[in-house]
Amino acid sequence: MGEVTTKIRRAAEPLSFTLTVPSSLQKGEKDVPRTYFLLRVHDGKVSEIASSKDLVLNTESSEFSTYLLAYSDKKNGKKEDGKEDKEDKEKKKDKKKSAETGDESNALFYLILGGGALLCAGGAVWFGFRKKKR
Repeated sequence: MGEVTTKIRRAAEPLSFTLTVPSSLQKGEKDVPRTYFLLRVHDGKVSEIASSKDLVLNTESSEFSTYLLAYSDKKNGKKEDGKEDKEDKEKKKDKKKSAETGDESNALFYLILGGGALLCAGGAVWFGFRKKKR
């Protein structure tokens, strides 16, 4: 009752942050280095404010915003002899073909379904028009 809430967007002096990566995000593929990033969304802009291959990220900020923890697994893509793996070459070819959007629905099915619906609607209009002529 009578409380006033104030949003603080900036601090007078930078504050220190230490973030330990949760155990659920620590384990990646075997022998694939994982880099962690601390991202900040402030005034509609995303910026990277810290990155580390260690499990602890340290930074300072005077802006109070939305913070995100992200990671990236980097494969070297090359064998010890310096040649690319076949698997990595195939992935590069696949990336050139089309972007993965996460939508796994069958577009052809929906195209045929939509065409069938148009045929049914057209047939109903045609029969209705023929019936009115009689």
